[in-house]
Amino acid sequence: MGKIKKIAVRWGRFFCDGLTIKKNRRRDASIIFFLAVILAGILFSDRFYLYEKDSEGKESEVLTLEEVRNDELEKEIVSELKKAESDIDMSDWREHRNDWFGFLIKYPNSWKAPLVQSAARASQWDQKVQFRKAKMEADDSYVGFDVLVYNTSKVAEISDTKEFPLLKNGMAKEEGKCDTIEGHLFETGDYPAEEIYIGTLDDCYEPTLFFTFTKDQYIYNAVPVKKPGLDFLEDQRVEIFSEMPEFFAAVSTLENIDIVRKIVPRKAVVKKVISAPKPVVFKKDSLGRRVCNKKNDKPGKSKVNNKGKRHLDMECCLDPDEYPNPHCYYDPGKYGKYLK
Repeated sequence: MGKIKKIAVRWGRFFCDGLTIKKNRRRDASIIFFLAVILAGILFSDRFYLYEKDSEGKESEVLTLEEVRNDELEKEIVSELKKAESDIDMSDWREHRNDWFGFLIKYPNSWKAPLVQSAARASQWDQKVQFRKAKMEADDSYVGFDVLVYNTSKVAEISDTKEFPLLKNGMAKEEGKCDTIEGHLFETGDYPAEEIYIGTLDDCYEPTLFFTFTKDQYIYNAVPVKKPGLDFLEDQRVEIFSEMPEFFAAVSTLENIDIVRKIVPRKAVVKKVISAPKPVVFKKDSLGRRVCNKKNDKPGKSKVNNKGKRHLDMECCLDPDEYPNPHCYYDPGKYGKYLK
C-alpha cells in the first residue's frame, strides 16, 4: 500500500502541472482514464489477496478447533469408561472367557448366562455372544450387548461389519466428504478397544456407538443392543451411560487373550468284524435272519460233549455244549439260558 501512495503522489504532481496547458487536455484526459483503470486493478487485486489470505486463516482456525474438539471428546470417552469402572461394583461379576477366539469380558452377576451363537452360512460374523439382562424394567431402552467376532478372510475391514454406520438417506459420497469416518474413531487409553461414535447431528452417517479392536485375523465388535422397535431419540453416549452404564463397565474389562483351541479327536467308529465261520445248516426267517432249520429242536435234550468242551454251533440250533454262532439268531424263549 505504501508503494501505491508514492506512485499516486508522483502522478498527481505530473498532472497538476500538465493540466494547466490547454493543448494537452485531450491527451491528459486519456492518460487519466487509463491510470484510473490501472489503479482500480491494483486496488482490487490487493483487496482480493487480503481477503483470500483472511479466508485461509479462518479455514485453518476451524480445522484447529475441530481437532481440539475431537481431543476433548476423546478425553471424555476415556473418562466415561473410568467412571463406569469406578462407580459400578464389579467384584461379583462373572467372567466369560473365550479361548477359541481369544477374548475375555466380564458381565453383571444378575444377568443371564451368555448365549454363544455359531455362524450360519449367510452370516458375516464367525461367532456372536449375547449378554442380556435377566430382568427388564418398563422404561428400559437397552436389553444388553453383543460381542461379535469377524474373520478378515470374509470381512476385510471394520467398515464391512454390520455395526458400521450407514450413510444417511440421500447422502452420497460427494467430493470425498463421506469417504471415511475420520474424527469418529477414538482411542480409549489403556483399554484395548477403540470407540466408534457418531452423534445424531452428523452430516454423513446414521448415529452409532460401539467398541472395536482387531487381533491377528479377527475383528471384535462390542455393541449395545436396543429394545426392538425403539429409535435413537437422543445422543447414544448420554442415553447408554444413563440407562445401561454396565455396558461401559463391561468394555473396561475386555481383554484380548491367547487363542487356545483344544481339538478333541473324534473316536474312530470300530466296526465289529465277525471272524467266526458261517453256519453250514440253517434257514432264514421272515426278517432274513439265520435260524435253526429243525422243526422240533429241543436243546435241553441234546447230548452233551463228554469231554466238557464247548464248540461253535454250526446249525443255528444251540445245544448245551455249544456256544452261539454270531451269524445266527437264537430265539431267547427257547435258547435264553444258553445265551448267558
